[in-house]
Amino acid sequence: MILILSFLLTPDDPGLPFIENAVLRGEIEYNLSVFPVSSRMVKGEIPERNGRAEGYFNGDTFYLYTELNLSPFTLGIRVDRPSSPEERPWPSQDSILGATFPRGYFLLENENWYLLLGREKPIWGPGYQKLLLGADHPSMDMFYLFSYRFPKILTLTSFSSFLERSVMDTAIGPERRYLTGHRLDFDFGKLKFAFSEVVLYGGKGRQPELYYMNPLLLFYGEQYNVHIDDNILWDLEIRYVHKPSLQVYGELLVDDFQYNPEDVESPMLGGIAGVLLSLPDLDYLRIEYGAICAWVYNQPRPRNRYVHHGRIIGSKYGPDADLLVIEARKELSPECMIEGVLRYWRKGENTPFTPYPDVHSEDADTAFQEWFLTGKVTTKVEGGAYITFFSGNWYMKLGWEKAFRGWIGYSW
Repeated sequence: MILILSFLLTPDDPGLPFIENAVLRGEIEYNLSVFPVSSRMVKGEIPERNGRAEGYFNGDTFYLYTELNLSPFTLGIRVDRPSSPEERPWPSQDSILGATFPRGYFLLENENWYLLLGREKPIWGPGYQKLLLGADHPSMDMFYLFSYRFPKILTLTSFSSFLERSVMDTAIGPERRYLTGHRLDFDFGKLKFAFSEVVLYGGKGRQPELYYMNPLLLFYGEQYNVHIDDNILWDLEIRYVHKPSLQVYGELLVDDFQYNPEDVESPMLGGIAGVLLSLPDLDYLRIEYGAICAWVYNQPRPRNRYVHHGRIIGSKYGPDADLLVIEARKELSPECMIEGVLRYWRKGENTPFTPYPDVHSEDADTAFQEWFLTGKVTTKVEGGAYITFFSGNWYMKLGWEKAFRGWIGYSW
């Protein structure tokens, strides 16, 4: 079992009453198996666990999260002050409480395959940023999430899920929305790469399409043949492991590619490039740069925008943005570890909710002339530093990222 208590005080905390200027956080994790806390923490891995509970408080925001893992079932519930469209106050609109179930699924697995039915959040991508399936959006209700590893080099993964209904076009009313994806991972030893394709589609009265749920078909070809304007994204990942102490990786996202000379739309691409190093003075160093064009994640039909409950399904930093990230970690001793992160982020004015220009209008060329860092550009420099101490089954973590943070934990 792990018990984590944490706190955060803002830089301008005037003292008591500090509850308006502080964040309190707690976490309880139940784990029936014994694992070496320090080594798992240093590697940045999440141990398998039989349950956990986490609490968080930040002035006018709080949550309590509890998760139980009773194989083959997993269930998680979050109680908080509603802050997103997927939650409603309970038991009345005047209440400060709301609740969601971020996780709830049935999982079957063995050495070569797994099948998940229920609510979960698939995350794909090799870097700090995840361009296709990120980690910042709410979980999805899965028809299925299936993965099968073929002998030697190939793994096939596929999923099909519900998204929240679109209410952006009030003249039509709420429209059903679905997200389906498939992915091939190739492992040639030092060289690893993956190709992924997802499609976001929907419409009033539209049902899940069987041709999109077939993981063996190319979604773009099916969409082209049925002549429906769904939102298809392609993604290519590559990683080269020169040796354990040196890895390079990259990712290319293709939201839309203009192969017809008559098309006026600008490129809709995103990409990252990064390197992972292990140096004599650093156990872990990541340097990564990524950029996303202005109209990525957007689409002429509001129901096909690449969002779920108002959040981007891909990178939370885009579109119309670039980001430089440096992360480092050093184990000073088996009892002490330090780590830090620095981010340089530029953001243009476009978002997935920016009204999409009419490609048939006379001023369409002008509308798409700016395709990266459009309008007024905002620049942010952010960073954080942490130190973690281990003593037997205890650990304590202190740090600063926009404000002072601290954790203390115990495991058994």
